[in-house]
Amino acid sequence: MAGIHHPTNEVSVDLGRLFASLAANWLRIVLVAIGVTAVALAVTRNAMPRYQGETRLLIETRQAGFLRPGAGALNDRPILDEEGLTSQAEVIASADILKQVARKLELFSLPEFDQAAETTVIGKLLVAAGLLSDPAELSPEEHILKAMREKLNVYRLEKSRVIVIEFSSGDPRLAADVPNALADAYIALQRDTKLPGEARIFSRAIIAAEPHFPKMLPIVGAALAASLLVMAIVTLLQALFSGRAMRPGHGAKPGPIVQVLMPAAVDLSGTDEQGAEPQRHVASGKEAALYARREVDIKTAAERLITGGAARAVVVSPEGDKAAATAAFIAREVSHRGLRVLLLDLTASGAASLMMLRSRFHAGITNLLASEAQFSDVIHADRYSDCHVIPLGTADLERALRAADRLPIIMNSLTTAYDVVIVECGAADAAGIRRLVSEDTEIMVSVVEPDGAAVAESIADLASGGCGRLTRVSPLGYERSGSSVRSAA
Repeated sequence: MAGIHHPTNEVSVDLGRLFASLAANWLRIVLVAIGVTAVALAVTRNAMPRYQGETRLLIETRQAGFLRPGAGALNDRPILDEEGLTSQAEVIASADILKQVARKLELFSLPEFDQAAETTVIGKLLVAAGLLSDPAELSPEEHILKAMREKLNVYRLEKSRVIVIEFSSGDPRLAADVPNALADAYIALQRDTKLPGEARIFSRAIIAAEPHFPKMLPIVGAALAASLLVMAIVTLLQALFSGRAMRPGHGAKPGPIVQVLMPAAVDLSGTDEQGAEPQRHVASGKEAALYARREVDIKTAAERLITGGAARAVVVSPEGDKAAATAAFIAREVSHRGLRVLLLDLTASGAASLMMLRSRFHAGITNLLASEAQFSDVIHADRYSDCHVIPLGTADLERALRAADRLPIIMNSLTTAYDVVIVECGAADAAGIRRLVSEDTEIMVSVVEPDGAAVAESIADLASGGCGRLTRVSPLGYERSGSSVRSAA
C-alpha cells in the first residue's frame, strides 16, 4: 500500500535501553546474588573438610650405564623410558603395596574406612539404584582397598622422572602418613627385588594446616561472581525477548500511538460547537469512487481476509462504540472458519473487547507496553468463540505510550503466532494506524450509518493518507448463534 507501508521487520537493538535494564533491575540482581552466595557459604561451612598430602619420588639409574655389567640402551629402557616410568606409578598403587600400608597404619580400625559407613540411607538408595556396589558383597580387605583407591592419586609429572603420590582424608595426619608409607613401601620393594634403577624421596608429605577442600574464599567468591553474571545475562535476555530493548530500524516511520488510542465516541450531529456546519474534506475523484463503493457484510469481510491471505486486518470505526463491534464479529467469523485469530483492542473505551470479555479489568496491551505483564498474561479467550483477545488493559496510559515504539515488534510476534490478527483502532486517522500496517494488511472501515459525516471524513483521510485499498464493512444484520448485531453489541 503506497504511502503507508511500514517495514515492520526493520528493528534494531537499542543498547542504551538494553543496559538500562540492568540498572532498572539492580535490586533483583543483587538479592539473587546475595542469596546464592549465602547458600554457598552455608554449604562450605557445613561441608566435611578434606586434607591432602603429597609425596614425590624421583626415579633414576643407580649408576652410569657403561659402568654396569651388560649395560646398554635396552637394559635402561624398562625403568627410564615413558612406558617404564608410567608402570612404576602403577606399581605404587598395586594391591600388594596398598595392603601392606593398610596393615601398617591399621586403616581397618578407622571410622573413615569402616565398611558400615556406606550403609546410610543415601548409601542404600545408591545401591538400590545400581550406582554403588553393595558393601556387603565386599570382604573387609577389598573394602579397604576400594576406599584407599578412591582417595589415592598416583601419576607421573609430564616429561620428567618424578612420580607424585597424593592422598586425601578427613584426618590431616593420615593424609600425610599414607603417601609417605606408600613411598617407603615402594622403595623397600625395589631394594628387595636387582631392579635394571633406584627411587628416592625428595619431598615428603607434611601435615596440612588448612583443608584442601572446601576453600571458603574461592568458592564463595566464585558463587557471587557467577550469580551476578547469570542474573545479568537473564535480565538482558528478558529485555531482548520482551522487546523493551528493541526499536524500529532507520527505515521505519512510526506514527504517534496516541492517535490510535483515541476516544471511540464522536459527535455525529453534523454541527460544531457554534452550530455551524463542519468543514467537509474535499475528496478527489479516486477518493469519491472509493467512498461510493458499497460496503460488505461481516461474512464477506471474513471471507476476503481468508482468501486474500491477509495476516492483519486494521479496522477503523469512525462512528465510535456502536461500530467497534465490527472487529469482534469479523474475528469470530474467521475463527469459525478454523483459523487462529486474535483481536487487539486499541480503542480508548475498550468497546471491542468488552463485548467479548464482559469486563474492562483484564490486563491488556497497555500492561504489555508498560512491562507490567507478559504475553501469556494479556491474551484472553473470547467467551463465545475460539478467538483470543488482547484488551486495552489497566496500566497507566502515559507510561504505556512511552514504550509505543515496541508496538510493531509486538505486532510481529502476534502475526507469527496467529493466522490473522485483527486490530480495532476506534476513530483513528491515517497517521494513527501507520505503525500497524504492513504489506499483508487489509484496512477496513466499520460503517453503521453509510451517509454519516464521520464515515465520509474518515475514508477521505485514509485515502489521502495512502490507504488506497479500503473495505467498508457493515455489522448490521450479522447473526450467529441466535444473537443479532444489535443485541450482541
